[in-house]
Amino acid sequence: MSNQVDHELLNVAKQLVSTIRAKEQENEAKSKRVDPRYGWCMPLTIHVMEPSSGPSEGVRRPMDVVTFDISQSGFSFIARAYMHRGTIVHAMFDFLDVVSEITGVVRYCIHIGDTMHRVGVQFTGVKRD
Repeated sequence: MSNQVDHELLNVAKQLVSTIRAKEQENEAKSKRVDPRYGWCMPLTIHVMEPSSGPSEGVRRPMDVVTFDISQSGFSFIARAYMHRGTIVHAMFDFLDVVSEITGVVRYCIHIGDTMHRVGVQFTGVKRD
């Protein structure tokens, strides 16, 4: 995330994370997920492929988000914008020893209030240093 952390986004996201996690615990027995999800709340800058650009054009738009959870197959985050299913997302996970950038595709985007959306991304490729 940029040097100026969007504190409003972070605070709202933390409140939403608490509410959503409480609801998810109620529905945990009904879950059909293959990989277990782990709570993960931190600011992150992702890069989104512009919808007008093709996969080989490489036009990326940075977006500050707050992560929500992560699993072996993907992660989700809270964003201030709607994202279309199929949008390509690039994320830098600097805390990993080997992987510098992880690529994924948006699988869902749910409006959760105001301009906030919860976006789920499935990992599609891993670039090594």
